[in-house]
Amino acid sequence: MLLCVDCLQFSGVVALQTSEFVDLKAALSLRTRLAVVRVVLMAVIAVMLNAFAGWSPAPGWWAAYAVLQYAIIKTPTNEAPGERTILYSLTLASYTIAGFPAWWLWTHLGDLGAVTGTMYLCGMLVQLVVSSLGSRTLFWFSAGPLVAYLIAIPPLAYGAERWRDGLIASSCATMFVLYMTMLWVGQQRALLALEQSRKAAVAARRDAEAASQAKTDFLAVMSHELRTPMNAVLGAAELLGRSRLTAAQRDNLTLIADGGAVLMHVLNDVLDLAKIEAGKLSMDPSNVDVPDFFRRCASLWAPRANDKGLQFLTHIAPNMPRHLVFDEVRLSQIVFNLLSNAVKFTETGTVSLTFEAEDVGEGQMRLRISVTDTGVGITPEVQARLFRAFEQADGTISRRFGGTGLGLSISLRLAQMMGGDIRVSSVPNLGSTFELTLTCAKGEARATRLAYSSIDDDNVVGFVRILVAEDNPANQKVIGLFLNPIGAHVTIVENGQEALEALAVEPFDLVLMDMQMPVMDGLEATRRLRAGDSRNRHVPVLALTANVLESHRKACFEAGMNGHIAKPIDARALLSEVFTALADGAPALAPDVPASLAS
Repeated sequence: MLLCVDCLQFSGVVALQTSEFVDLKAALSLRTRLAVVRVVLMAVIAVMLNAFAGWSPAPGWWAAYAVLQYAIIKTPTNEAPGERTILYSLTLASYTIAGFPAWWLWTHLGDLGAVTGTMYLCGMLVQLVVSSLGSRTLFWFSAGPLVAYLIAIPPLAYGAERWRDGLIASSCATMFVLYMTMLWVGQQRALLALEQSRKAAVAARRDAEAASQAKTDFLAVMSHELRTPMNAVLGAAELLGRSRLTAAQRDNLTLIADGGAVLMHVLNDVLDLAKIEAGKLSMDPSNVDVPDFFRRCASLWAPRANDKGLQFLTHIAPNMPRHLVFDEVRLSQIVFNLLSNAVKFTETGTVSLTFEAEDVGEGQMRLRISVTDTGVGITPEVQARLFRAFEQADGTISRRFGGTGLGLSISLRLAQMMGGDIRVSSVPNLGSTFELTLTCAKGEARATRLAYSSIDDDNVVGFVRILVAEDNPANQKVIGLFLNPIGAHVTIVENGQEALEALAVEPFDLVLMDMQMPVMDGLEATRRLRAGDSRNRHVPVLALTANVLESHRKACFEAGMNGHIAKPIDARALLSEVFTALADGAPALAPDVPASLAS
């Protein structure tokens, strides 16, 4: 029975030790968890000693043990030396009392008592080896009385008449103690190695997080530095495209615009991949008009396919709901990548875009988007690694068709983040089909909102004052030219301080604020504007910036801005945001907007 009790204690400690930190508090915490179990088991032992062995002091012995256990639990475990002294003294007294029945068993029950008492002491010693963990001092104050009992009881109990038997038993006990000591030392070394490994893992994780943050910071800086000049290049190209040009001039302008668009696409892919790997890319589901989304996807790529002499086919299922809920921006990015590859790798034949839907119940629809081409096709070997980052079919693909090999990798990860998947089926030299499946909630019809739909000199919203805070001279000119067609009065300043000074003396209907500027950045300027008492403190403020990471967008809204427009600036996107901000911030201006601007 006593052996079973010791085994129960041993197994319970083993089950708990794996989650404990190696120190005195951990060892005490582990013992505290088992205190009730130990007290109950000692009560069972006391009953057995009293009932079957005739040891009448058993109840008092148990009561003394229980009181000491309670005192140990209540003793503070701070770093004060006095408190530790009390703890160690109580522990020594507790195990001295706990081991005392072994003396009575040896001296009153003969050989059976000797065997039982020895097993009792050995069981408690084994339990201590496991439960003391890294607290060496606590271990020896606990084990000391048990070791003394094991070595001293046999010769004292046998006396002079059986001194040889006592010496042999004491020697065996000594060997057992030495063995347990070796086991305990090995355990301490293992625990030390475990703790060192834990610290190394924590340090490695800290280094990895620092490296990831450094990469994110680097990408943020590079994004800003690349997007700022690209805004001037693409903006000037767009404005130049509205003027009268010769055919040769328009061809040269198209080369500039297409090259800039490719560069921005590569930059966006690298940033998206970095955000996905850092776990900082979040989905933003919204209510989407699916037929309109389908038309926009098709209208973007049909001309490009036709320019290559390809037939561009489209089909949307009749049972397609008008509205579904998904992240429109990210889904359009996936469709863009799939159609881009289809047009790129198809020399002759067709490229088709298909939207299908299946009702899966509970207000959910399974959206299936397929892009099929009659291009070069993909071998099974390449399909197995097609969705890896920077992966292409072979080395000649990049030289022949261009590209970074990031599009499909990012598309698959985006699909999976939305709870969907992308699968490919392909036959070399016959073509490929990429199928995106995504489960979406059914949406609701939404009200039409004010939007900018065309750019010409007749689209004038009336006398609107717009303040632009931008430090780059080229971008100042481009933004001013973008805003000229709507008849706005534009005031341009070079930093946040000048913006606050202008806002303090003149009323404005809208502010376009760059984030990074000398003297005072846009975030600080917006915070001061919102906290002040000027007449413009509630004016809509739109961030007009090359900082495009999610953390930057969040910082804009936390500072009090009303929107975020990423550079390089698309004229239609800029004016759409301007009209929306003006309609939200100054309702009286809405009636002045021509009907041709409403979508």
